[in-house]
Amino acid sequence: MVLPLIPQSCQTNPAGGRPAGSREQVVLVQNLKLHDFAFMRAVIEGVDAARAARLYLPEGAEDPHAARALFEQLMGTAIAQLKSLADVDSANGARKALLANSISNEKMPSLDAFVERYDTDVYGERELMDLFEIKHGSLPDKVRQREAKIRALHWLQLKAARIPRQHDAVANWFCAELCGSFRAVGVLSLGDCITFINSRGRLWHRGFKRLGRVRATRLVQWLAAHESHLQMQLSGRVRAGLQSTGSAPVPLSPVRETVAVVSGTFCSGVNTMGATSDGQALQGWLGTLATKSAHTVEAYRREVERLLVWAARERGKGLSSIDAVDAGHWLMFLTDPPAHWVNALPCRKTDEDWRPLRHGLSARSAARALAAVNNLYGFLVATNYLVANPFARLQPRRSGAVQLDVSRSFTNADLQAIWAAAAALPAGAHQRRMVAVLHLLLSAGLRREELVNLRWGHLKPLRIDGDVSEHFGLTVLGKGMKERVVPLRPQAVEALRRHRDDRLQLVALGTVRDVPEDEIPLISSLRSSHWSMGATTDGSLSVAGVYSLIKQFFRQMAKQGGGEGLSDFSQASVHWLRHTFAHQVLAASGNDLPVAQQLLGHASIATTGIYVKADVRQRLQAVLAMSSLVGPSELS
Repeated sequence: MVLPLIPQSCQTNPAGGRPAGSREQVVLVQNLKLHDFAFMRAVIEGVDAARAARLYLPEGAEDPHAARALFEQLMGTAIAQLKSLADVDSANGARKALLANSISNEKMPSLDAFVERYDTDVYGERELMDLFEIKHGSLPDKVRQREAKIRALHWLQLKAARIPRQHDAVANWFCAELCGSFRAVGVLSLGDCITFINSRGRLWHRGFKRLGRVRATRLVQWLAAHESHLQMQLSGRVRAGLQSTGSAPVPLSPVRETVAVVSGTFCSGVNTMGATSDGQALQGWLGTLATKSAHTVEAYRREVERLLVWAARERGKGLSSIDAVDAGHWLMFLTDPPAHWVNALPCRKTDEDWRPLRHGLSARSAARALAAVNNLYGFLVATNYLVANPFARLQPRRSGAVQLDVSRSFTNADLQAIWAAAAALPAGAHQRRMVAVLHLLLSAGLRREELVNLRWGHLKPLRIDGDVSEHFGLTVLGKGMKERVVPLRPQAVEALRRHRDDRLQLVALGTVRDVPEDEIPLISSLRSSHWSMGATTDGSLSVAGVYSLIKQFFRQMAKQGGGEGLSDFSQASVHWLRHTFAHQVLAASGNDLPVAQQLLGHASIATTGIYVKADVRQRLQAVLAMSSLVGPSELS
């Protein structure tokens, strides 16, 4: 049995009878720390030792025996330290309080819990009190002893407790293995630890050996509890990963102050929306986006929000007061923002250090932002709310033509390696979900946004020539709110059904929220709602969740290595699977572009044609097959 790690201040002692292969247990604690006193007080108050360790120690001790042994050792250290204090009389009194009755005796239950063990129709109140005192001693005496121990620990804490400071070495507070991981990334002190965690965000512990989510969260909670002593604070994005820190809500950054939108300089007055303020005009425009995909709506809303925040903070203007000069400065701001608008680290909008940008936008991203803003202002001019569009003649700086790279796809050898890697995953719900995701992406060529929006109601038997077929197809809502029907291979449908059965088991356990059958996500989260950072409210994986799942799978394949001639899986992504689907469809259909266009959901057949142009192998084979084109040197 592998025991959890415990504070480095505890030295090892080979305890007899320990199972072979177990980690060393703690027997000597050199310096009592603030959290040690909290842990001991909790156990004396009746809290289970393992639970008290989880609550108060930076790394805890999950094994009940190890936690109880740690408590005994800490109490022994407290008694030993009392011998060395100058205030002899007070120290001796505290020692007697801690030594009264063995701490290792059976924990005394409450009187109410004791009474519940007996039939009150048989035993009277006086008889139950007598039984309690026979088994556990006098209740008032037990209570007095417990209070005396608490007072003794409190007195010793004031005299000898070690308080964490930001310049303390991590080796004085954490276990040797964790300290080794910290040293490898340059973290030597508690202050370095907070700085490192803040810079990495909620997933700071990735790459640390034997440091999972639970232990990492416990360590962060410990740091949060001692912020006043360390004189440093954890960032908001780190606090977002805590179950409960007890801290006050994080205030919003000044950059995110609410932007007042009022009628400005260029309003025309009467308009077809009946809007009397910029706020009403914005709501009218948002209503027109209902025909666009959720991904596009979110992108448009984000760019317009960023424009309004910038205009209010940097120019002191609202929506309808922005002129052509402001528009030009805004476009330059997007590609070269000042430092106080940038946070290069990932964080949430509710975090204290959130900023609208992580870096300057590329020419392509700036063009997308301009398209979103032009959509808004074009609508406002068309409805006569504004007299002109200040962004109409604005052009983003060109950085060369950007073309879809469809060469990033998998070969047949790659696909065999992918399926072998999926089959080699540990058997269980997570493996079955991975197989279902791969089947779905390779059978339907879906975009990430399309995948996360699919529900079981979208999977129906295909109708062919008016008759219901035994095969199933997906009704997919793609870009531009255009629907397409994509047939699925039977293996993909079966994989999805197995994944659905796993979700239904979690629903029965209360881990995942129950929804009507047609609304069950095709691909679900397999974690509880609290920890499902990559899931939506109904338990389906989010776009970020799908991205993370696929990237992690391919990174693991890259680590394990493969045979010669395989692709670099460390660079692979969801879109590689879509490109692979496109190439496979064209090869299977004899380069039938209309069929491939409908399956991929391309608005233009020219986009689908890029896949045909990209297949160099087919072009080479075609050239070599033209035997009539023979040069003079090849003639016999």
